[in-house]
Amino acid sequence: MSIEVRRVQRLGSSSLVVTIPKEWASRLGIQAGSKVYLIDEGDSIRISPTLVSMKNSTHIKIDLTKFDAKTASNAVNCIYLAGLSEATVKVSGDLEEVLYLMRMKSDSLTGVDVSADPEGDVKIKILLDIERVDVSNLILSLGFNATRFLKLLTRITSKGSVEPSDLQEAGFLWREYTRIQHTIIRYIVAKKLRESTMIDIQHTSLAASYLGFVNDTLWNTIRLLDKIKISELPSEFEKLAEEIGSLITLVTRLVIAPSSKRLREAFETVSRLQKKVESLLVSSKEPGMIFLLTRLHDILRILNIVMYIAACKNILSNIQVESQETPQ
Repeated sequence: MSIEVRRVQRLGSSSLVVTIPKEWASRLGIQAGSKVYLIDEGDSIRISPTLVSMKNSTHIKIDLTKFDAKTASNAVNCIYLAGLSEATVKVSGDLEEVLYLMRMKSDSLTGVDVSADPEGDVKIKILLDIERVDVSNLILSLGFNATRFLKLLTRITSKGSVEPSDLQEAGFLWREYTRIQHTIIRYIVAKKLRESTMIDIQHTSLAASYLGFVNDTLWNTIRLLDKIKISELPSEFEKLAEEIGSLITLVTRLVIAPSSKRLREAFETVSRLQKKVESLLVSSKEPGMIFLLTRLHDILRILNIVMYIAACKNILSNIQVESQETPQ
């Protein structure tokens, strides 16, 4: 730890300023215009760089020597989701094991390179160029992935059993959903740090989260169907699942480009499908079928929330900021 004495200067009538040593600022990536946190710690004040400053740093080091290999491997996701571009991670124990676990983590992310440096530390580089990311396509991909989950669910329930190939396909879809979700979060963090239009970022973030819940609900439903037996499906179940799949596609498109007319149609469709599912729930006596219908009802409720997000985006996109003349 280094200590320097600096004189506090007055700025204006009420503010005080103190300079930061150049070497310290360079090491932490702090430049003129950078934002920092001022933290009141009772008898002292701590200055800490924000993620913006850290992201601009050429060399970020993380000491994880006190963690086991499995816990340390989570650094890959944390660095990715924090919007950082490169980090050197100091680890303890078997380096090959840590590298293996970190590379396993990187498989569910886009554009991540994990390697060992000559000092025996782990080097994590994020190669994804955020400027080339099309978030609209990512949102659509989340919806498309959910429809593939739903089609798989329909095939499984029509057969009445879950085969190893079904679980393998579900696992692939889960990894794909995770990869898309993490890319969206990294995009949002990067755009937020660059102070993009906050309204658009907030709605993209919320919609992506809820569409992620749809994927997660379907993944867990398929996973649990291996333990829950369904002897007989109502004749209208396949048609119901198909309609929900079409609704997912429509809702994801509305998140990208909201339309008042299409939103009204979507809200009406959700209401109609909810009533159909509730009717089947009331008449069903089989526990497995009740479980399946309850999950579909949950998905419809989530889609309803996503549509409200799209509706808010549609409304707030019409905000006009009027400049007011200062009275002379």
